[in-house]
Amino acid sequence: MKAKTGRCEGRKPYGYYADEEKLIKRIKQLHRKPRSEKRLGPYQIARILNKEGWPTRNAAEWYGSHVSAILKRLKIAK
Repeated sequence: MKAKTGRCEGRKPYGYYADEEKLIKRIKQLHRKPRSEKRLGPYQIARILNKEGWPTRNAAEWYGSHVSAILKRLKIAK
């Protein structure tokens, strides 16, 4: 790729493409702490995304590590 275009770019972060915007909003919504309740963790969010049928880029199932990486990149979680 670098020989053809003169640059080499890695994989784009999740949420970069327009069709992934709705999923990012859903992850933020699930991570937000409801009043007088505990905040959902990445593994619980992944389980909900799988139940709701949200696809990953590779059409695989969601794992907590995927959700955790997205939350960290968005600077929502530590």
